[in-house]
Amino acid sequence: MKKYEGLVQDEEGDKVSNATITVKDYVGGANSTIYGSNAIGSNVNGFRNESDGTFSFYAKDGYYNIEISKPGLTTKTIPNVHIEQMAEIVSVKGGGAAADDSTDDTAIIQAVITANPGKRIYFGEGTYRTTGVINVTSANTILVGAGTGATQLSMVTSTTADQFKFSPAGAAATDGTKLAQCGIQGMYLYRYTDGTAGAAVHCLQCTEFKLDDVKYLDYPEGIKVVGGTLGNYQNFQGYATDNLTGAPVANSSLLSFTEAALDGGVYQVPYTMTVSNFKIAGTRHIDAQIIVRAQDGLAITNGYVGNGYNANIRLKCQTANMYIGALTVSGVYFDGVVATTSGTVYGLEIPSDGVGSAVVAYVGFDNCDFANYQTAGIFASEGFLLLGINNCRIYNVRGWGANIAGSNTVSHFSFTNNQVYNCANVTASTGGITVSTLADCTITNNQFSNLSTTGSDTAISLNGTNVNGEISGNTFYNCTSKVTNGATWTGKICGVPVSYTPVLDYATVGTLAVTPAASTFGEYVRHENTVTYDFIYNSSAFTLGTATGNLQLSLPLSVKTLSNYGAHCTVMFGGITNANFTSIVARALSNTAVMTFVGSSSGNAPAAVQHSDTPTGGSLVLRGTITYECAP
Repeated sequence: MKKYEGLVQDEEGDKVSNATITVKDYVGGANSTIYGSNAIGSNVNGFRNESDGTFSFYAKDGYYNIEISKPGLTTKTIPNVHIEQMAEIVSVKGGGAAADDSTDDTAIIQAVITANPGKRIYFGEGTYRTTGVINVTSANTILVGAGTGATQLSMVTSTTADQFKFSPAGAAATDGTKLAQCGIQGMYLYRYTDGTAGAAVHCLQCTEFKLDDVKYLDYPEGIKVVGGTLGNYQNFQGYATDNLTGAPVANSSLLSFTEAALDGGVYQVPYTMTVSNFKIAGTRHIDAQIIVRAQDGLAITNGYVGNGYNANIRLKCQTANMYIGALTVSGVYFDGVVATTSGTVYGLEIPSDGVGSAVVAYVGFDNCDFANYQTAGIFASEGFLLLGINNCRIYNVRGWGANIAGSNTVSHFSFTNNQVYNCANVTASTGGITVSTLADCTITNNQFSNLSTTGSDTAISLNGTNVNGEISGNTFYNCTSKVTNGATWTGKICGVPVSYTPVLDYATVGTLAVTPAASTFGEYVRHENTVTYDFIYNSSAFTLGTATGNLQLSLPLSVKTLSNYGAHCTVMFGGITNANFTSIVARALSNTAVMTFVGSSSGNAPAAVQHSDTPTGGSLVLRGTITYECAP
């Protein structure tokens, strides 16, 4: 058990006696078991304080809420008090702060905090006017207000200063020392002035920091976490209004996590942080509402992120060899702005960092909404290691629901159990999701619906070099095209038609010049390892040149290794010049991705269709449906 000592003061800072002190398990909850001494035997809960205003009790380790009441005195609640951190409460009004929204209280507040290290600094009801940063440099110092509706701090002159900055003192801020077990709760912080920098709460190298029940307005850097460990940020609201004017300052945000630069070129990334039960929203004067530049073990849950200029949340390292790892985001509603000519560009943005050797790894978004964007709900162009988007909803996007590009050697992407709808509703040739240049890609069990008003869009588009992966179990409603494959794709695409335009050539291409007509078409469906491919090849211009050998047409997927030809089908044809060929069969060749052709007629033995059987100029037509076993 630990002893708690407190002091009851009125709004003028005068000591109050004979007040009733009640300790509860939580606000409005049952009375806690407390003790009169560090011994066996409970004390009466609901006791009176002393004539000098003081009170004390013992309690077991844990979190408590302390209620202070007396006729004629406004009932006060001190929430979420950690028994191990309990300390004397000191009032800034008792130190001379006016809290009248007129007098500059900056110096007095700083003096009270400096003179009372490791104590709970109480900000009673009122508006405290400030003109510069207030620093907290002593461990175990907690700033406590009477609630966001009662305690307010206003920054009235500075355009760049933080409101509160928590950090180790002096050289300790860069030598790896951390400021331990500080916090802030129950306050509303706002700025009157337009500004280009400055945070409402700036935490530099803090450990076990706790922010609870805080509201802030018009700070271009919002809550700014630099380095540190084990932070808990909950029950807060952050906003930006048109008091911030002009184009957004680059990297301005309402919540950010950044590495701390220490002595000797060493960096400390924010480690094991939690953010929960929050709402942040701003005008287009904020670059991105949440920016993560570096972290290891950040969990963001149960929140709303609205408006913004370029992105709702951006993951972008700013320092070489830095990393963003083990980031989980769940239960967050990301809400942009769609306009005719301007609006929020992205929901989630992972842009190229341009600093070299930085890593975005093990990032997952689950049960989130991404709504109302100009270009893409989710955008990634960095060589991330592992990115998962699961159980999310993406909708009302003028362009792609998700646009993902990475590295075909390291980037692994999972897109599972999502709903994508009302995307590509303005920008042509976009759609549900496009992926490009990935080492592994899984797009499974998603629902795509109402993806186009332009008539030229697709649910799933594969581009670049996608080395491996699987596309299966997806459903499609009112989509112009389900899957288009313009990639070097070695994974499975199962259960849906996939576009694949065949390519015509010969065993030796030579100077062959051929142009496919608009009617050239290809589409295949894969079920497990069985592929059915419909193709039409119609050349609009054909010059044989020096091409020689067997006529060939490409297949969308390689044929499995067999002891003979993989499969065959009858082909409708035109332009073949060998009069002995009245029937032509296409053959899928074992362990290749091409078909060759065999012609025959009554009384003539079958023979391969070669360059000498095709025109030297003019047109060539081949049409058929072939089913074959592809390589696993």
